[in-house]
Amino acid sequence: MTAAPRVDASRLTEFAAAVYAGAGMPEADARLVADTLVQADLWGHQSHGVLRLGWYLDRVRNKVMNPVTKPEFAVDAGAVALIDGHDGVGHVLTVLATREAVKRAKAHGIGVVGVRNSNHFGTCMYYTLMGAREGCVMVRSLFRQAQAERVCGTAASAAMTTRSSTSSSICTTV
Repeated sequence: MTAAPRVDASRLTEFAAAVYAGAGMPEADARLVADTLVQADLWGHQSHGVLRLGWYLDRVRNKVMNPVTKPEFAVDAGAVALIDGHDGVGHVLTVLATREAVKRAKAHGIGVVGVRNSNHFGTCMYYTLMGAREGCVMVRSLFRQAQAERVCGTAASAAMTTRSSTSSSICTTV
């Protein structure tokens, strides 16, 4: 029996980053997205791994996802914040939300950061590990419009979302 071909993870990350940079993503953002995909595969979470490379690329090409992410704080209130992602790269927005949640948790004991008008952000584990490495307990959640309506009601969900994803990072210090 022949062994399955193996690809070096660093070479695969370089390749994926080059694809996204070629589509207009800033180099650091392209590398982040590529790293999340390769890490997902290495963790055995193939559904969120490199098989999504083309899917994200199509979202950029079809102008569903802006390759240059321009986040804006819609709410900035101590332990709580809401970031409007303006349909930017979900991975980039989620890293920002995670870092903000950790920072706020360290200052206030808890940090809750929501993101609206985002895109798919890959595997949750990538971001929850960021919180854990900072000594925080991290919870990630994701809502789409229909889910938000079931949980929060139509009026509340309309305030939170448009056609894109809404997610949150909830972090507390250990």
